[in-house]
Amino acid sequence: MKRAYNTSSSLYWHKNAKQFAQFYRNRSQLLSSETVVNTFLSQRTKTLLSYAPVTSKTIMLDLGCGSGEHMKEFIPRAGFVYGIDYSKQMIELAKQELNKYPSNKYQLIQSDAGRLTIKKQSIDIIIAMGLLDYVASPDKVISECRRVLRPNGVFVFSMPKIPSVFSFFRTPIGIHIRKILFHLPPIKNAMTSSEVKQLLANHGFVIQHSTSVWSAMWMIKATVL
Repeated sequence: MKRAYNTSSSLYWHKNAKQFAQFYRNRSQLLSSETVVNTFLSQRTKTLLSYAPVTSKTIMLDLGCGSGEHMKEFIPRAGFVYGIDYSKQMIELAKQELNKYPSNKYQLIQSDAGRLTIKKQSIDIIIAMGLLDYVASPDKVISECRRVLRPNGVFVFSMPKIPSVFSFFRTPIGIHIRKILFHLPPIKNAMTSSEVKQLLANHGFVIQHSTSVWSAMWMIKATVL
């Protein structure tokens, strides 16, 4: 059973979109909270790239695309990339970041992850980095992913990990410290390995690869059965 944590993070992605986007660009050699977050995100992206098999014919969906950081990695190599985010501010940032790429290679859509406007069985690969942490219902989002993925489609996503050495930051005082120190909102969901496996199985997915990043987050590659 998933653990539900503080749910006051929803407005963060509207109000702090630009601040969060900067985490991907802070590569200072000086140790700071921003550098720590950047290093973590870089490791997560490295794992993502190894998990997502993209070709020139791949139709891809970046669910919770944020400011388009991962889309920049895949647009040059994939056939087409959809980017979906529920935050208008994030979509506007992504438009700025991606304006140098051919417009026929991608599309940005403001939409809820649990109510996708994508056609059934039209996507080869879905990636969802740092999304299931914050949604009200991971079950609903994964159900939608299953609907739009083609047979043998690939789903690569992250999920806060249980157990974790960072569990303190999910307690009431830890949430407060996380906000002050790292400028991040509280997460809503975290799961054990068996919980993730069961949730995916409920929707017709099987795990191909699984690892953890810094003992904080699962990185999962699953395929449609």
